[in-house]
Amino acid sequence: MMTRTALFRALACVAAAACCVVGVSSPSDAADTPVPVPPSPVSQAPELPLLPGREIKMTATLQPRASDDMGVGERVHVSELQIRLRSKYPSPKITLDECTMLANTFWSGSAPNYHSTVDYDSGTCILTAHYANDARHAFYSLDEDGTITARAPMVYLHQIASSFETVHFTRFDYWFSAIVNTQCNADPSYTKLDAPLSGNVHLTTCTWNTDKGATIPTTDDPLMTGTAEQAFYDGDHATVGPFTDLTVPANPFTITPTQADEPASGTSADAASESSSASSRGLVIAVGVGAALLLLAAAVGITWARRRTS
Repeated sequence: MMTRTALFRALACVAAAACCVVGVSSPSDAADTPVPVPPSPVSQAPELPLLPGREIKMTATLQPRASDDMGVGERVHVSELQIRLRSKYPSPKITLDECTMLANTFWSGSAPNYHSTVDYDSGTCILTAHYANDARHAFYSLDEDGTITARAPMVYLHQIASSFETVHFTRFDYWFSAIVNTQCNADPSYTKLDAPLSGNVHLTTCTWNTDKGATIPTTDDPLMTGTAEQAFYDGDHATVGPFTDLTVPANPFTITPTQADEPASGTSADAASESSSASSRGLVIAVGVGAALLLLAAAVGITWARRRTS
């Protein structure tokens, strides 16, 4: 049986390797500015395009991590989904206010076993979400025989990308630990299967890099299959079960835009119509009465004229 300490040591190796691959600093070294994340889900669809006139570069990762931020008083194993957005030169840098707008649009909502953050770092907007325990079933299913099937929320990632006027979604990296006999799907540009880590744990990497000729997957179909190692049960506290729906962060593209309410029957619009109709009828009656009086006056005049000449 693998101890939690050994597993966290292995996850530290995963985190270090991930930082080297994507070319970023580790969270402890980064001088980021925290951005507030709205706990309530977004209530209206965004007005598109976002950041018009700008070219945006987007990358994303999904990887195992150890987190102290899940509110349980100890470090727990999580699946970390992260998106990095920045302007492509010579477009102006994303500002802190714009990063806040992106957080409000794409990263809202809260749920059990879920923790999200947004950071702003010199023009880069970094959206991060941690999923623990059963919430991780949004990304993996596990059969009784130990078969793991892993996926990522590629549909939502592409919805985010398509919300910008011009975007370059150039790279997606997927790491999965405590898995062997692994296969990457959807034609990645780079794979490293069953790489050994400390504590007799293995790691598989699947990368889709458009600069290397790959196409970023566009569906939520499985991207990886393999066999769970014992560490997946012992240290990760993984459970047998199917995929579950990804409910956080809230997807603003599933919100139906509200339309102006049309007046219902019996409302002021109908009253105005009836009033207009009544006014029209009154006008017709008035004109008719006036014409009748004129005819009557003419008849009286003719009668008096005849009497005087007789």
